[in-house]
Amino acid sequence: MKTRTVAAVGQPLMDIIVPCDKSLLERNKVPAGTHGFATPQELHNLLGQVAFQNISLSPGGSALNSVSSARRLGLDGTYIGLTGDDQFGRLVRAQLHARHIQTPLPLTQEGATGMCVSLITPNGERTMRTNLGAASLLSATHLKGLQLTDNEWVIFEGYFLIGSPENRLALFAALDPLKDSKTKVVFALGSDHVAITQREEILTLILPKTYLLVSNEREACALTRTSCVEDAITALEKMVPSVIVTCGERGSWTYFEGERFFTPAYTKDTPVVDTTGAGDVYLGTFLAGLSMGHTPRHAAIGATRMSALVVSQHSAHLPPGAEQIWNDLSRS
Repeated sequence: MKTRTVAAVGQPLMDIIVPCDKSLLERNKVPAGTHGFATPQELHNLLGQVAFQNISLSPGGSALNSVSSARRLGLDGTYIGLTGDDQFGRLVRAQLHARHIQTPLPLTQEGATGMCVSLITPNGERTMRTNLGAASLLSATHLKGLQLTDNEWVIFEGYFLIGSPENRLALFAALDPLKDSKTKVVFALGSDHVAITQREEILTLILPKTYLLVSNEREACALTRTSCVEDAITALEKMVPSVIVTCGERGSWTYFEGERFFTPAYTKDTPVVDTTGAGDVYLGTFLAGLSMGHTPRHAAIGATRMSALVVSQHSAHLPPGAEQIWNDLSRS
């Protein structure tokens, strides 16, 4: 019987977090607030322009951040992704194990661990350049024998549709056996680029197998070809049982099994330092809340509070003390 378990199939990365001013972006002709792919040499050149002491490292990737948050707040967690047998890969694996998250796939000798350089300007805006490395090698073969249906929730990243042909096939291979099971599929769009370029496949092949779609407002509007978040949710309500659309500093919209509601952002004493991972943490917290018996509205309030903790620091993971705040919210 599945109880309080979440698995994530994702693209694990080493997040290299670099606080900087906009002049670094301008010198390198990198548009602020964008996401994009880069070669290892391009990342090396970018990092060569900043002081080493300003750089911090943290295991990352959208699904990894979500399952890590859910595990911190009480769910049993499993993370499925490929990292290289190198310094970064061993560090990612060690931190997952320290959080008591299962990692059924071994380190691979076939590629270096993926990296994401996250450039954070003083307003908290993030500009990301990624090289997937070993994460792009995950294929349907790696998923054989893994019992995803043993979980209450399984999270998939939209980035799998554009990561590599192997990732793409792995996504569809994993979704097929979940369609007729009691496991709830969570699909996180990840970027408006994914929503735009993969729109038809998402609408026709993925959403019919999805229980909960997660996006931000730009992604939701791009996917539905609407101009406002309310219209986007109205369209998505007809396609999936549940939807979360995050709206940054304003809050989030949730449609859950027939009920739509808005949750304002938690802004009390919350400086915005780095928005990296806010949506990922929101998702992990929301699933934790539901699995522990909270109503969707209460789970959304808790998710909003945990997201506020994350944006007030340079990390996509919950800070020390988050569990106590969560427990206090759970009793309220």
